[in-house]
Amino acid sequence: MKIVELKYFSEVANSGSFLIAAQKNFVSESVIRQSITGLENELGIKLFEHHGNSNVIPSVAGMQFISSANELLIEFQKLEEKVKSFNKKSYYYYNNMYDCPSP
Repeated sequence: MKIVELKYFSEVANSGSFLIAAQKNFVSESVIRQSITGLENELGIKLFEHHGNSNVIPSVAGMQFISSANELLIEFQKLEEKVKSFNKKSYYYYNNMYDCPSP
């Protein structure tokens, strides 16, 4: 399972559309569909039910999965921010270390 698959799953669940999720992520609709299909195959469950030509809603299993997926996405975003913040602090520290006059 990949973070990007969880992101696409969350986008489809929130928008109810593969096309809208694709547009929000600047990828083709087929990329979203393939990602969701791969996730479904990996988990062995159907995550969405199709309603109409292009509308989808989370299945019962999808509804249970969405809250956990969203929690993971939030934690991953926090981790990314923490690492980026650390990199900025390290850059500042090393730059200042070299700017200090020698005794």
